[in-house]
Amino acid sequence: MNKNLLPDLMSNKWDAVIPNNTFTTIMHKTNAEDNAALVVDLNGDRENTGKWSCETDNIRGNAHYRFQVSFKMENVPYEHETVRILFSWIDASGEAFFREFAYYSRESQDGWKTVEKRMVSPKGACRFRVDLIVSYEKNAVVTFRDAVMEETDTMPRRAFKAAITYLKKAQTYEQNLSTSLAMIDQAAHEGADIVVFAEMFLHFGRPNKMADIAVPVPGALTEKYGQKARQHGVYLIINVYENDDGRIYNTNIVFGRDGQIIHKYRKTHLPLSEVDDGIRPGHVLDVFGLDFGVCATQICWDHYFPESVREVAMMGAEILFVSTIGYNEHAATFAANNGLYMVIAGINGSQPSRIISPGGELLACIGEDDQDGYAVVEIDLDKAYPMPWIILGPAGGDTKRTNLNSMRPSVYDSWK
Repeated sequence: MNKNLLPDLMSNKWDAVIPNNTFTTIMHKTNAEDNAALVVDLNGDRENTGKWSCETDNIRGNAHYRFQVSFKMENVPYEHETVRILFSWIDASGEAFFREFAYYSRESQDGWKTVEKRMVSPKGACRFRVDLIVSYEKNAVVTFRDAVMEETDTMPRRAFKAAITYLKKAQTYEQNLSTSLAMIDQAAHEGADIVVFAEMFLHFGRPNKMADIAVPVPGALTEKYGQKARQHGVYLIINVYENDDGRIYNTNIVFGRDGQIIHKYRKTHLPLSEVDDGIRPGHVLDVFGLDFGVCATQICWDHYFPESVREVAMMGAEILFVSTIGYNEHAATFAANNGLYMVIAGINGSQPSRIISPGGELLACIGEDDQDGYAVVEIDLDKAYPMPWIILGPAGGDTKRTNLNSMRPSVYDSWK
């Protein structure tokens, strides 16, 4: 391990901070479980807040750093609301000029959670401040330990190429099958790491009974696409009606680079037409890991609901792959609100297939002319989307996760 740039937690360089004397937050240091630790106790008042703050110098601009801290929570139902870890990069004048949150905690067996974040310091950074913030849960007690900030070797960029596809409406199954397999060849030749197809891409626009076009998973059809994934070493996402022993589901299938099925997602939000046709709903929103990042996939009506997009973002999804027939004009807002990329393969609408950044930018769009096609776009998961103010104050900073770190689920969860 490289030198820890943060002082020992028992050092007087860690400051206990509460806004003013109307707050009754209890702040203290302890040697919990034989480790130096910092404690924030909200002392029975859900409006209380408090933070442990520390600055360190010897920071270089455009250098690579790794931060880590562990924490244990008592009486905390909503981690995202109560525990926030904020970083501030400070210039030679002493002003914070860029801020960003840590996220993606992981839990160990003894109840401690650990947050790790790798960062590139912005140009001009001379100092670094970390704030360990606890807020807004009446009886919350949070203990922090093992805080580390160290300079590291250069990190590889977390970049990959995504391909969205569009197939013309009302073509035959055989045409769509042949065209889609050829598109995989072409997109892979352009360096695509993952190729995504629309909902019902093999059958849309032709009269079909769902039970007649449903296929087993795995089966002969999935084997065809698995062979293509294996041939090119790419990930694939296709959509089928799945026949599971007579039960029919609208299902997205994710193939690994080796051609094996590595994930399956069943559509959770069904329009009435599918309900009437006897399609059964899935019951799980989840995420899965690919070699470039944490991902989720949803199907059409699913991504019309802000709750479903927010749910996978809360689970750590950095990219949401959507197979759809319909067009959701709110997708750009959902991408920005949740700090994730949305990679959408569609059929209808003014922008049927499109890729949207966490800043709400349209990075690619195809299908407006109802012609077969695809687009390949490089996505850099480490790219920041800075914006002044928002909730980060005059310094501004990376907005990708500001909404998730500002939520108040205790205020708006009464519908549960």
